[in-house]
Amino acid sequence: MKANRWQQYTRCECASYGCGATKLGYATQAKQTSVLHRKADEQKARQQAQDLSARTAMVLSSGEIPQTSAEIGGYRAAGTSVLGSLRDDLAVEPRDYPLPPPANFDDSGFYSGGNDYDSSGNDNTLFSPGPGSSSGLHNLVLNIDARELVPASRELPAIRLLYMQVVLANIFGSATVDESEQRLRDGLDLLALSCPTGLPKHPKPALSLVTAKKRLGLNVDNYIEKRAICTSCFKTYSSEEIVAHPSPACFKVQGCPGIFFRIKRNAQGTERRIPAKVHGYVPLLATLQRLFLRPDFFAAFFLPSQNHDRPPLGSHELMHDFHDAAAFGAYKLGLKRVKMADGSIVDVKIQRGEARTLMSVDVGISMTINMDGFGMTEGRPHSVCGVYITFNNLHRTVRYLQHNVHLSQNIPGPKEPTTAQLVHLLEPLFVEAKLLYNGVLMAIHNRPRPREIYGAIEMRVCDLPGSRKLEAFAAHNHKKNPCYFCKISHSDINAPEGYDINNFVLRDEWEQVRHAFAYRDTSSARSQKTLFEENGQRWAKLFELPGWMPSGCAIDFMHNYYLGIGKEMYSAFLVRGHLLNKNMWRRLEITVNSITWPSGIGRLPTNLGENHSFAKADQWRRFVNIQCTVLWTVWGNDQDEIRKTPPSVPSTVKGIKSFSCDNLPYIYDIFLFASVAERILAAKSISMDEVFRGHSYLQRVCVHMLHLGLHLLPNHHLAMHYLDIFRLFGPVYAWWLYAHERFNGIQEKVRTNGKAEGEMEITMTRNWIAKQRLYELACARRLSFVMDELTTTGTLRGHMPVASASSTDSAVQIPHKVKRLTNLCSLAHPEVYELLLTFVQWVWPDLHLVNEFNIDPHATIFSSTQSARLFPVIAVDSSRYGSITDGRSSADRYACVDFGSSRFPCRILYHFELLVSDDKIPVFPWSLYANDLGVYVAYQDHFHEPEVIYLTQLVAPVAIIPIKSKILGDEVPLWAVHSFDRSGLEAEDEWFNQLSDELEAITDPIAV
Repeated sequence: MKANRWQQYTRCECASYGCGATKLGYATQAKQTSVLHRKADEQKARQQAQDLSARTAMVLSSGEIPQTSAEIGGYRAAGTSVLGSLRDDLAVEPRDYPLPPPANFDDSGFYSGGNDYDSSGNDNTLFSPGPGSSSGLHNLVLNIDARELVPASRELPAIRLLYMQVVLANIFGSATVDESEQRLRDGLDLLALSCPTGLPKHPKPALSLVTAKKRLGLNVDNYIEKRAICTSCFKTYSSEEIVAHPSPACFKVQGCPGIFFRIKRNAQGTERRIPAKVHGYVPLLATLQRLFLRPDFFAAFFLPSQNHDRPPLGSHELMHDFHDAAAFGAYKLGLKRVKMADGSIVDVKIQRGEARTLMSVDVGISMTINMDGFGMTEGRPHSVCGVYITFNNLHRTVRYLQHNVHLSQNIPGPKEPTTAQLVHLLEPLFVEAKLLYNGVLMAIHNRPRPREIYGAIEMRVCDLPGSRKLEAFAAHNHKKNPCYFCKISHSDINAPEGYDINNFVLRDEWEQVRHAFAYRDTSSARSQKTLFEENGQRWAKLFELPGWMPSGCAIDFMHNYYLGIGKEMYSAFLVRGHLLNKNMWRRLEITVNSITWPSGIGRLPTNLGENHSFAKADQWRRFVNIQCTVLWTVWGNDQDEIRKTPPSVPSTVKGIKSFSCDNLPYIYDIFLFASVAERILAAKSISMDEVFRGHSYLQRVCVHMLHLGLHLLPNHHLAMHYLDIFRLFGPVYAWWLYAHERFNGIQEKVRTNGKAEGEMEITMTRNWIAKQRLYELACARRLSFVMDELTTTGTLRGHMPVASASSTDSAVQIPHKVKRLTNLCSLAHPEVYELLLTFVQWVWPDLHLVNEFNIDPHATIFSSTQSARLFPVIAVDSSRYGSITDGRSSADRYACVDFGSSRFPCRILYHFELLVSDDKIPVFPWSLYANDLGVYVAYQDHFHEPEVIYLTQLVAPVAIIPIKSKILGDEVPLWAVHSFDRSGLEAEDEWFNQLSDELEAITDPIAV
């Protein structure tokens, strides 16, 4: 076959002619031209060698940092500092760091292999020689001229703003390329008419979307490695192999039916070979270097070394985040995983000195990996699997913001990958994870020199199918090995042995690792199948990482409890079990629709009487919160107790329940215990004592369902291992997957061209990186002109709100634009002034505060017109609290308040007023567990006298369910008040962003 023209060219990385100064680090040149360029570099290197040696000696002796790094032939000289250009201006502007180095890319932009790692599994990476030495660390500090980062800085401000508006509409507004370019041309036409001299000719304004992105420094392809892979096994192929191999059939995996290239012909009949399937990988280390140069990222970055000397928490002490759990920072460093002669696997120490962990090094990065699939096409099945890496060092209020999350790759569909395919797909991540484990040098914002940085994946959390693939373990329906933690069989899931926690036979972690290596080293497919059936373990590349143990895999609470246990309990009893007849479903629907929900909490469907299901995990969560109250409204009798017998099943119903349901109060207790368990275990802060207590209720739920003869699922048994999960990883807010499901939703909205074989997945990856780069562009102080221009139009805040790291230091947010002081005596409740005076006298007794009619010259006057500002709405721990002056919503005027060890619901006036009940309110079936459930019953619209409290006493927004007691009668309406403890950006941060805008937009609270 005749060679194509592009095959006759080669890559040139010279410095003399600027080929190595491009973004990719090379330029495509003819072979003869590249030879001339190389000779020019050699001559230049000989001339600079003497000057370079003298300059390096001067720097090392004086301790000064040069402003630029010396180069030889386009390559940076070893030992020369490059931080002079990074310390101030560049430290806040992320750079284009193409990793691996350009030598691993071919002329078409595809990865061409290289010797970064040995595909056979041998360990060829660099290890740190020991504490205090960085000579063997991988250096990621690269010197890139800041003037070339954003070429648009040399253009007119109006043109820069036009570029930004067009790019924002394309990236965030899903505008097509044609729409964006038409908007760009229209904008330039308007600018040409408004400028007396017309548009500038040097530089000429961009006319295409691609050029506009380049002018703004948004060259996202520089951050993606495009790899040609086999269509079946997903093994990587280089461009040289595509050109040289005579057949497209995969030859790297024996018996693979896939192909790795196709032949494409143009209109003239010229043929060229193209990859049959493309896989896009985003290098982890390059992303980390960009993140550490962002001031807001490092400001919110919690170093494990800060907890180095802290003793372990007691069982009664609260864990507020993963930072307080046992696994954080405990990953051991300086080890190498070795297979011994007898087949056992050990991690041997290869460094001198004391053993180190992520907690003992200066900068240790704790990471979590998640892998989750989602559909992205209509009319045809096409599943994409996103691999996300989050950084546990960040405070959880900013940890799951998109610009702080690393998208490692979108695994191409149309089907979700198998365990064998993941071995090949995760190999580049394994290589970088090993480099980071051994230590790398990175530049950090506001740090004068590169720092040694170590990192490890301390937690893996996925849904159940995803975790089994990532861990290469048997599926949850495996007959012999359904559980990753203990050695039960599938039949034990519906037997008492599956819930007898004290007698579980736990798996030995090192034994599981040994089984994985044995599976890898067995060449026969039949022998591998035998090993898998016996042990339930396959091979995964990540098992080669030192310290990678099965205990690092968490059980996601959202999928396990809400979409597993809670959903199955609802379906088994109420839907398939027919414990609600038609009239009861109608009453349940009316009750649910009458609930007053907080504005920041999702609603339940309004047609539950006809459609007995929920679409989202957050809806299942809300129903579990309120099910004890809602079911009482349909099952309650005249004594406000649960009726003894269930409703009769219509004769026309088929598929009658197969469990014993003669005792309806017994079934109600199951729902009640499930709500109590969820309320305790899903708290934003939790101690191990509370975990044990909440878990005991969950265990009772499973045992009672088993006693009724219900068929239980693997989720029920897996929940029995919550104790270890909470101990290792902390409260569920630190690791449940609400945020990751939101990431999938963000990617599903990206417009693609519908092309398969990896093209759509790379488009989504580009969109993710473009949003991150746009955020980095807006955050850079050097590019403050972008912020000024966008702030005036409101475009940036409307599309991409910037979360300040300082918000993590304070739980209370107030409207910043409320400047006018309030006349306390002119309020609808004039007694507020005296209440506030009493309050401040109690809080600050040393100030000798008196009212404004006091003439004591030594006293401090508490003025009624100059002492307070009125806010119609505030936010505490990201929850919105309104008041009677809030004209936007009346739903947020109610909340729960802590008074000592008790909690009461109340209504908010200007600050707050208590909502109380009395002894006449009867006892309800949930009353014994009211404190654990967070359920309080009070008279409708009855309030106590006003009282002044601290803002920090606000603890939870509430949902109000109107109920009527059969004992008190219809003339005494009641409220069942359910409190919702929330913290941080939990399931939806768009609502929180809107709340931030609302707080900043308030100017005149009195007029609201």
